[in-house]
Amino acid sequence: AALAGELSEVAAGQKDLLDETMQRRDALKAREEKQVAAKAAAAKKKLLDAIDALKREMAAAPSGFRPDEAAQAAGAVESLGTLKRLVEHGELWDAAEEARGISAKTQKIATQLGARRAAVAFETGAGGRALQMQAAEAKALGWRKRAGEIADTIEGLFPKPGALFSPDEARGMEGLSGRQQGL
Repeated sequence: AALAGELSEVAAGQKDLLDETMQRRDALKAREEKQVAAKAAAAKKKLLDAIDALKREMAAAPSGFRPDEAAQAAGAVESLGTLKRLVEHGELWDAAEEARGISAKTQKIATQLGARRAAVAFETGAGGRALQMQAAEAKALGWRKRAGEIADTIEGLFPKPGALFSPDEARGMEGLSGRQQGL
């Protein structure tokens, strides 16, 4: 009976702790969203312009792309459309992830082109093709750089971890951690 009473007391303590943690989390999330929304409003036009410019440039894939590379570029262009919609609707956490994905896709294209260019360089009489592939690789690396800049801009809108806590709130969170360990 005493053990059941202690377990009941621990369960009640856990519930109280969970409730308090959720309240603090919700308040912090609302504060973060407000801060991000204010920064995003200022950066939105710049981001949308950068996305549109990159999308236009990538839609006209340069010569030197194989069909699979052109298909990868087309997939990245579709992802740019998704990214634009996410930014327009203020879904910045998802937009940051989408932008990083686009950067990875364009890096993959550039890597494939670089590998093919290196192989072609050893073929006799392939100088023109090697130059064409070098230009295509440079274009893909430029796309990757610009996609990375877009991702960095979006991620720069988010506050640094812990920046939203006042010193009192940080102490309160430490107190919650101590209560959790005690339970």
